[in-house]
Amino acid sequence: MEYATEYVVERSWPPSRHALGRMTFTEAEAEGGTQVRWTTRAEIPLPLLGTLLTRRLARPITTRTFRNILDTANTALTPRPRGPRA
Repeated sequence: MEYATEYVVERSWPPSRHALGRMTFTEAEAEGGTQVRWTTRAEIPLPLLGTLLTRRLARPITTRTFRNILDTANTALTPRPRGPRA
């Protein structure tokens, strides 16, 4: 089964044009979890520098930020094994 949610970023720093944000959640039966695919489409509207900033600076920062959010969610939502009680 697959679920999805979409969003738009209305304000950001640096200012950007955000066309689409989408998170898709698919049941991963083999792993017993959920596969998350997070995509976004944005542009920094600065002549010449906008493309450079987006590719060289914003993309790696955004990718790392999204990965950190998903890792934190995974840690919070994954049951921890319980040890023997004394």
